[in-house]
Amino acid sequence: AKLFVREQVASDAVRYGLGFPKVTEGSIYAVELMEDAIFECLRCLVPFSEVADTLVSRLLSYPKLQMVGFMLEYLVAYAFVANLHPGSKDKIKTFAGSMVEYLESSEVQYHVFFPDHCCGPDILFKDRNTLYIIQVKFVDTIAKQEQAGACNTTDPRYFYWNRKNNSVLRGREPRRDEILPALENLRHERLVFLHTTTKKTVGVKGVKVITQKTRPKFFDELSQGIWGVLNRMRNEFNAKKRM
Repeated sequence: AKLFVREQVASDAVRYGLGFPKVTEGSIYAVELMEDAIFECLRCLVPFSEVADTLVSRLLSYPKLQMVGFMLEYLVAYAFVANLHPGSKDKIKTFAGSMVEYLESSEVQYHVFFPDHCCGPDILFKDRNTLYIIQVKFVDTIAKQEQAGACNTTDPRYFYWNRKNNSVLRGREPRRDEILPALENLRHERLVFLHTTTKKTVGVKGVKVITQKTRPKFFDELSQGIWGVLNRMRNEFNAKKRM
């Protein structure tokens, strides 16, 4: 079911966990109502260690493809932090404030930040003076140009950027102007997490690509077997396509 709402009403519907946004030209035009949206809404309040197993179980149940995205973002974000800081699983949290507050704060150790859908990247993690910028892609196949596009979303110069007309997204100018100075004060590490059946994957200069081949133990700090779960999901989705 879809709720056709706009502007503040649409933002509030997403914020309070009614569903996931449907976006066109940088603006929400509808909210797809889904019970799993409550995870999205509450992830800044719920300790990750308490929901990790639940998320993996939900993935095993083969949810709708559009629901996989936010679950995978959650798992990738916390797996990444747990890899950087082994033993930190029970300390990892989601930052609840704005992006500029996150970027400027000196008290966000083990906190991850999930930018809004118009920003570009899916995940930010600040570790001292380094900002890790991560894009998550769960796709069946991905062309070289699409891989480059995914890498480019991690470039801070293009946050809140409309690539079609090569300008800032309409209405996002104040937010972009607010975060750019804070971004300039940090060193950037850009990454793309990629799960695909495409065998040859490439990044662009300055971007690291995380795949099952390059990082087979990426999820092990959280739960072993997550790569296998993703593989089974991919096979299940492909089997449904052929039916």
